[in-house]
Amino acid sequence: MTPNPVRTPLEWNEREGILKFLYVGRLEKIKGIDLLMKAWDQILDEEATLTIVGSGSLTEYIREFPSKRVNFIGAVDDNTLFKEYAKADIFIYPTLWDSLPTTVLEALSNGLFIITSTIMKSTFSQEENDDFIEFILSDPTHIADSIKMDNPK
Repeated sequence: MTPNPVRTPLEWNEREGILKFLYVGRLEKIKGIDLLMKAWDQILDEEATLTIVGSGSLTEYIREFPSKRVNFIGAVDDNTLFKEYAKADIFIYPTLWDSLPTTVLEALSNGLFIITSTIMKSTFSQEENDDFIEFILSDPTHIADSIKMDNPK
């Protein structure tokens, strides 16, 4: 048994300025990262940024994504990861399948608002939780609308 599988933040930072979105996970279709990138392409707010942490078969697709507002970091150590959580405002987890993702728990422990797919509804009981917005699976436009709901500029 792992005593505390969810690591807690290194420090709490005051968040200010532009909205910073964060994705942490494998860069695979099953994680919905391709849908997130299609959705991000629909976000017109030049002030919002998306940081992507992870690696996988879609690494080159992400790396070549034509947007100044996407910051691809790749695989990182724990200290760097928690610095990214501390910089972010909103965590996006567009998974097509997952049971209990550690990254969502880490994001919550860092005080981040979560935007996730409807597949996570039973895991986190979002109907009773103001820290979540859910979107319809496999629909980049609905993902984009969920992002815009948090940043109505």
